[in-house]
Amino acid sequence: MMFGKKKAGAIAAGLSLVMALSPVAAIADEAAAVDTGIDVTKNLMLNDGSTVATSFNFSVTKTQLTVQGDEKTAPTSEVPDLTIADIAYTTNGESAGTNTKTSDIKVGAYPHAGIYAWTITETTGSEAGMQYNTDAKTYTLIANVVNGENGLTATYSVVDGTLTTVPSNQGDATKVDTATFTNKYTESANGEGTDLTITKTVAGNQGDKTKDFSFTVTFTAPSVLPAGQTAEQYLAGITVTGATDAVNKNGTVTFKLKDGQTATFANVLAGTKYSVEETAVAGYQQGWTATENGTAGATKQSGLLAGEGENSGTMTNTHNDVTPTGIVINNMPYIVMAGAAVAGVVAYGAAKRKLEQ
Repeated sequence: MMFGKKKAGAIAAGLSLVMALSPVAAIADEAAAVDTGIDVTKNLMLNDGSTVATSFNFSVTKTQLTVQGDEKTAPTSEVPDLTIADIAYTTNGESAGTNTKTSDIKVGAYPHAGIYAWTITETTGSEAGMQYNTDAKTYTLIANVVNGENGLTATYSVVDGTLTTVPSNQGDATKVDTATFTNKYTESANGEGTDLTITKTVAGNQGDKTKDFSFTVTFTAPSVLPAGQTAEQYLAGITVTGATDAVNKNGTVTFKLKDGQTATFANVLAGTKYSVEETAVAGYQQGWTATENGTAGATKQSGLLAGEGENSGTMTNTHNDVTPTGIVINNMPYIVMAGAAVAGVVAYGAAKRKLEQ
């Protein structure tokens, strides 16, 4: 039996929640779609150093609910179309943390008074790194349409979940103000390919280019992680190649490098912070330069951000070249020349005195 064939008093109990859930009034008998006053809210969570360019869209399904007994809401053939505009996010237009945008829910003309219902879900996309609601989030929108002085008037309520029956009291469903969908986005640092590199350079005439220098790189996990992964699991998955004696312990990676060698870290997410420390070696001065998330010239070694841009660093160890006597080797040619000059002057003076005698 379709809604509208029984007296209003017979279904009053079934409408109690619909009328109580902070309804928003709207005249809905125009030919064009009108705003229901209910929004879809999109929350997109990003890590620092990452950007995204994507568009989210939503699926609407007309549905029929039980009011009470064999009484039903309007059949799906009479339910007007519900439209929700896509919500777009633009590259470099978003920031770390939660980015929130909304889209109006609009509805077409109703054929008559009655109760109408729709379910709203988010369409799952295929973009790598995008996490959608894993619980198949669904909302039910209910419209109570009545005859008013100026035509049909509708009040709307949105309920969290998929319903089969129009709620008769507040305890039967969870009323919400908006249909909210939350997505998380993660991506590899530096996009595709090398995530992070650290290179060792030895300078100085007496610099030992066969010597191992010991490093420690400490990673801190970002706030947004891949689905089902803990910070500990993520950090344990960071790998390093090109170095010797490499050990990853809870995101603290120790390893050794010689002159000309480069340690390459993979599986690093954008938004990860890292610090670089080299064990000091007597006789060598340390000099660190880095490119942090695409910006060259960084000299800090802690709190570095791995992002979409290039991440690399070079530790240069310059040997303090000395001779056993303390005379700097690089000055020896000048010392020899000075000695020869002095000897020449002495010889010239001796020869002159001899001639004068």
